[in-house]
Amino acid sequence: MDLEGRAPLTASRLWVFASDASFETPISVVPDLVEAVSVHPGLGVKMSGKRLRFGAMPQDVFSDFGPPQQVCVKDMIQPPLDAFRIHSRTPLRPASLDYYYNYFYLGMDVLFDGQTHLVQKIVLHTNPPTHERFSRYTRCFFQLQIEAQAHESHHRHPEGEKKGIGKTMTVLFTMFGMSSWWVGNAIFAQLPLLVSRLPESDALGTQLSMMVQAGNIFSISYKIIEHHVGPLDANLVVNGMHQASLLLLMFLALFWDSQLMGRSLPLLAFSILAGGLGCLSDLTYWSLVMRHPPPCTKAVGVGMSLGNFVVLGLSTVQVTGRSVDNPRFGVTNFFVLAALFQMLWGIVTLIVQDKLGPAVVWAAGFVSESFGKRLLNLINPMHEKAVALLRAEQEEAQEAQPAAAATDHPGPKSSGLPRKKKILLFEAVNFCTYATTYTLPCILPFVAATFPERSQQCHLLLNMMIFQSIGDVSGRMLAPTSKSGSLQKKLPLVGGVVLPLCFSILIASAVDTSIISDVLSYEQAALVLPLIVMCFFFSRGMLVSAVFLRARGLTSSREAAEHLASTMGFCGQMGALSANVGDQVEESPLQLVGVEGTAMSSDDHEPEGKRSFAGVCIDVRWLWPDIEEALQNAGFSKSRPLVMNQSDDSHTSFGSRYFYAFPGLIFEVMQNGYLASLTMFQVPTSELPSIFHGWS
Repeated sequence: MDLEGRAPLTASRLWVFASDASFETPISVVPDLVEAVSVHPGLGVKMSGKRLRFGAMPQDVFSDFGPPQQVCVKDMIQPPLDAFRIHSRTPLRPASLDYYYNYFYLGMDVLFDGQTHLVQKIVLHTNPPTHERFSRYTRCFFQLQIEAQAHESHHRHPEGEKKGIGKTMTVLFTMFGMSSWWVGNAIFAQLPLLVSRLPESDALGTQLSMMVQAGNIFSISYKIIEHHVGPLDANLVVNGMHQASLLLLMFLALFWDSQLMGRSLPLLAFSILAGGLGCLSDLTYWSLVMRHPPPCTKAVGVGMSLGNFVVLGLSTVQVTGRSVDNPRFGVTNFFVLAALFQMLWGIVTLIVQDKLGPAVVWAAGFVSESFGKRLLNLINPMHEKAVALLRAEQEEAQEAQPAAAATDHPGPKSSGLPRKKKILLFEAVNFCTYATTYTLPCILPFVAATFPERSQQCHLLLNMMIFQSIGDVSGRMLAPTSKSGSLQKKLPLVGGVVLPLCFSILIASAVDTSIISDVLSYEQAALVLPLIVMCFFFSRGMLVSAVFLRARGLTSSREAAEHLASTMGFCGQMGALSANVGDQVEESPLQLVGVEGTAMSSDDHEPEGKRSFAGVCIDVRWLWPDIEEALQNAGFSKSRPLVMNQSDDSHTSFGSRYFYAFPGLIFEVMQNGYLASLTMFQVPTSELPSIFHGWS
């Protein structure tokens, strides 16, 4: 355009906006909250839900993060890394061409290439007190996620009613089984809320799992005491467990968020107690139910799976349609509600033990004797029927079995048990079944990682968990009893073959993901893999129930059957413990140094390569030796110090800081071992460890 008497018009500046309404909601200069910055090596960073990538243009950075507080050429700011020669294939160009966007309130500098005007480097500052630029930058709480965490709870989901003992008795024994692991399941059901409120963040899941498994000391102590003083009364132990569970839930409601030395030590201590009560339930519940007809054993097994489903249902009601920060009711109210359920479980246990009836009859006797009897039949309908069924079963067993000869099975209450080899077989089956079951939560995330898309992984994992519940339910319900048909009695043999076969397939798929991806598409795998998991848990549910049902038929002695059930439950817990210990050993030392770390936000992409059951997240609180070890374990080569490229006008105090380079990362470390800054630059994907290749 030409104007008379004036020089031709030339464009000196171009502003690009995303929409016409760009100025209606301007970006605040000061952020509302200090958020963690997720570091993605070779790609960029994520902050406040926005991504800053290498190769971004200035208008992209301006639009996402607002105007910088300062813009200056490279020589004016002299960041610490610019005083040193970066080992790069790119030749150095005059520094005056490059320029910085300085975001002091974010603790971040963005370096643009002076020729291409694209993001070249990102510098994140930690603002240590002894640094020469202390108080100039806000501390940037950056995090480097090494591995993604996935957590599974310990126990399974719902099953239906049983037949053969009446609906009322089925419900009572199912509710009795639901009280098993009730406190532990309640703690894990609150994990999403606990993670967002406690300092351990996503590392809390792994720590709680370890604390729960530490509760096996209770089951070990129980067997030691039983060995020295003789068998303990299961009724008294179970009643004591219910009282302790109620007290523990009340303490959880009061002190779940208490901290000692900056850690959630009270919650971790409560988790050990919850794990101990759960482990004891696996020893005592099976022993106690041996005093009742076989269908009661199946009902208790159903309840053990159903209890976790009820807890998860309460948790779903708590957070469905709400954010984690605004649930329908808080963690304290949840534990209070769980305590009310625990009181109900205690009453049900008294009914099952036939201890509630005498107290009711005594109290109702002040009104009339007939009223007391009617009330007894109402609240304890199994008072006479269960006794009659059990007496008939014992008489039938005595007629079918000759008097047992002396056996070589050691331990208390061994009279009437078969020979030791058969007992060892039952104990070995229980041990192996529990060991494989407790190994599976670590395997399924690896299996789901066959497909790179995070949405595909989540849906595949969810489908496997749903089919897992279906398999566990159907397996327990089809467990054969003494009155089952010949075909149903052979089902546990089929399960004994199917379970290790499915387990082997899942292990192979987790080790080599190409086994699935080369043969099946995602749509096919979304059906085949859940079916394999369902077959595994079908076999597992059937074997566990069938083993305990078969154990009660090995002897006509009730006391011997109780002792055998207790021993088998102990073997199962030892199998679960060995599986968890093995999983911890298989995990790299990353987990050991990652206790202090926190995790990225849940919407960050996970690496499609190597993963671990417990994630590691490096952040600004770590000391340099721990950071270096974690990076090397993740696949980085050993760091190398940067070579100083001192210029005449440089006043960098190299004696107070050290610089260490990895592909795409440069760490500035103070003499006390804490980080002063992290500089990121773009590198080819091939130079990064495989666990970072899937990030986008």
